[in-house]
Amino acid sequence: DPGLTITTFPVALDVLTRSNVTIQSDGTTTISGGVAGNGLVALNVSDIAIEGLNFANAQTSISLDTVTGGSITKCKILGGGVTLTGIIVEDCNDVVVGGPNSIDANVVTNCAVVGIAVNGGADNAVQHNLVGTDLANTAGIGCDVGVSVTGGAQNTRIEDNTICTSVSKYAIQVDGASTTGVTITANRIGVA
Repeated sequence: DPGLTITTFPVALDVLTRSNVTIQSDGTTTISGGVAGNGLVALNVSDIAIEGLNFANAQTSISLDTVTGGSITKCKILGGGVTLTGIIVEDCNDVVVGGPNSIDANVVTNCAVVGIAVNGGADNAVQHNLVGTDLANTAGIGCDVGVSVTGGAQNTRIEDNTICTSVSKYAIQVDGASTTGVTITANRIGVA
């Protein structure tokens, strides 16, 4: 499979049953929710790289389901209105949301339910993201839950994120008896 590279975008984008997928923008492209209310959906994909996209008015901005190997970097999800979840990684393995350096950060803010959710799967990481902050990381805008790990997720790493949430909710939520091996390291709760 020679792969798939996408650099121009419709209103919403679905990628199904592919491998070696690159979805990249220079940071000037905004994807709005389509008919189903989602911005980008990837299902049954291996080796996907998503970089530099902006999202507006999508119930779920980025949804990865049954993905093996991938990264989501430098995206801006500014929430508001209909945005319930910024990024959901469901039943995926070896997916990194953010990356090992702060330049890889996603900005995920103003989501009504959760900023970044990992539900099921194994060996995923949430690193160096700004969740619930403004773009400059100087003010909290909030998400009800910053980062959530549930559904039997195994060996998830939550590292080096800045997380601001609504006063009554969780910055980081780990839930379920079958959710094990979660490590939480060097996260900042609140803005810089």
